[in-house]
Amino acid sequence: MIQPRNKLNIWLALALLTLSSSLVIADDTGTQEGENITTTETRPNSDPATSDTPGSNAEPPARVVRSEQTGTEPAIKGSSDNENVYNGQQALLSYRIAIEELDENGPYHEQSSEALYGLAMELKKQGLYAEALSTFQQAKHIDRVNHGLHSFSQIPMLRGIIDSQKALHLFEDVTTDYHRMLNLFLKNHDASDPKLIPIFRELALWHVDVYQVDKSSARVEHLTSAHRMISAAINNAHQTNSLDTETKVDLLRTVALVNFYFSTHEGNEWATSIESRYSASADKDFLKPARIGKLSRTGFRQGKVAHEQIIAIIEADPNTTITQKISSYVETGDWHLLFNHRDSAMQYYQQAMALITQQTENQQALNNTWFSKPEFLPALRAEDESDNTGIIFVTAKLDISKTGRPSQISIIEPPPEGNRILRRAAMGTIRDSRFRPRFVDGQAVDSPGTLIRIPLIH
Repeated sequence: MIQPRNKLNIWLALALLTLSSSLVIADDTGTQEGENITTTETRPNSDPATSDTPGSNAEPPARVVRSEQTGTEPAIKGSSDNENVYNGQQALLSYRIAIEELDENGPYHEQSSEALYGLAMELKKQGLYAEALSTFQQAKHIDRVNHGLHSFSQIPMLRGIIDSQKALHLFEDVTTDYHRMLNLFLKNHDASDPKLIPIFRELALWHVDVYQVDKSSARVEHLTSAHRMISAAINNAHQTNSLDTETKVDLLRTVALVNFYFSTHEGNEWATSIESRYSASADKDFLKPARIGKLSRTGFRQGKVAHEQIIAIIEADPNTTITQKISSYVETGDWHLLFNHRDSAMQYYQQAMALITQQTENQQALNNTWFSKPEFLPALRAEDESDNTGIIFVTAKLDISKTGRPSQISIIEPPPEGNRILRRAAMGTIRDSRFRPRFVDGQAVDSPGTLIRIPLIH
């Protein structure tokens, strides 16, 4: 039990955190003198597949109440870099004081994992990834002691570990911990449960990512694992009739993406996939080189079917937006362009342009979204999440022809003095890629000196 003195010190520490947080909040909200605003951060229930909150879904280390009373002086505006640094330091100090007090009640106090998680999130936010990683791991260990080896409450800690490992370029460790996360879901759900669809798809996308940077003879293991993951997601999708259109589209886009890399993979490495460390539960018939070789040859057809299904699903849903309809035609055109079927690609692009011209508003904005500049393909690989700390970008300057071919490539990021493996992977990714060209008056044109920025690791 926490003694009264210790409890008081913990709340004093949290008060420091609250004060430093209020500086940023005041700047964001633009609170004026005389306003009375009380913001309470509660403990919402959330799905463990997407939650970033450990334990009992609590904001670590405790509920925080921020208040500004009527008639007081205006809140301090914390807009400068120095103030942000100060706020970050105060946040770290507050968590560390709270953790120190909790430790007096034993090394495995239940609230310690929540406080450590809060500290780790703040460390990650400040770019201190190595310390964040070890702190996430400590929080996970304490959580497992208190809640069991297969508790979902450790999922947010695992996600923090994975994000930190990505930022530190520990890609093999990322793969290992992703599959640990999958095992947690499999321990708590039947393998065919539709609730597993998001984690299966997430792992498929990760294996496609790491395939780009792994240049060893074992890299093909990531393709076979990606195929297994997205196949499992599709199989689970067949178990329910409640999937929304967006989820169906995302699954089919991922099917096409995996088939693209199967079809473009070169080398005599297929046989190594039979012993894949990620394929312990895989169907060995699927992993036979002859079976995979056939899959690589039929990649175009499989992706074409997936994109045609996307168009059909979107057209059949009366609630879809014009943006979704245009995107479905554009990405089907992209698929044909990736395999050098330029005439077919132009037919789909022209259908998308026709949809744009039918709009009475936002024609220019819609055109700019898809046709005003070259776009890296497949489009799904170019997407990124702005709040993903571990994301690694490639920035390059290059010429892009009207057929979507790159040339005169100059890698800007990672810099020459940076990670050589990532630079080589970046160069290979861009050199072997295809781009949707820029269009002017409905015609594809050359785009010299184009600056692009695409995510290499999501």
